[in-house]
Amino acid sequence: NIPILTSSISENLSTSTSNNGFYQFYSDEGNYTTSITVPNYVSTDPVSSSSMFIGAGNIDTITFCLTANQTINDLNITILPTSPARPGFDPTYQLVYHNVGTTQLTGSTTLEFNDQKLNFLTSSEPITSQNNNTLTFDFENLNPFETRTIDLTFNVLPPPTVNIDDLLNITATINPIAGDF
Repeated sequence: NIPILTSSISENLSTSTSNNGFYQFYSDEGNYTTSITVPNYVSTDPVSSSSMFIGAGNIDTITFCLTANQTINDLNITILPTSPARPGFDPTYQLVYHNVGTTQLTGSTTLEFNDQKLNFLTSSEPITSQNNNTLTFDFENLNPFETRTIDLTFNVLPPPTVNIDDLLNITATINPIAGDF
């Protein structure tokens, strides 16, 4: 999930690397400059690379080497709805956490939800602990730039407990927080 950009006089394209570091663009003819977008605590070699495409079916392979120039602990977490939350139905969510630092990290994620409006049903990863409205998932050896995902399913209680336009607050936290960039 590292952003890659390429541009010519007439076109700007962007993509992200896959889990194995590969990426690809489908561009038109022209001279393109390709670069990688990383935090300032990571150096890239090369910084950018130029490619010239004439006609169709051209292929160029550009490999970027990433090197940490500082020791940084930096974790990100996001909770994403993958289906709508409606009273009486079972919405799904993805808990996505990502190591954007330069060190391998071990810790936990917590998810807090209103158990007066939502019932937790399932998760794609084993729960380390569950305390009424809080789920905890431990993780080990999260490598730099690695992303992991946990799929979650809840049940939204039916009316009159939950009605259309009610807010369903969910809070995701990733630990360790101390020392996080």
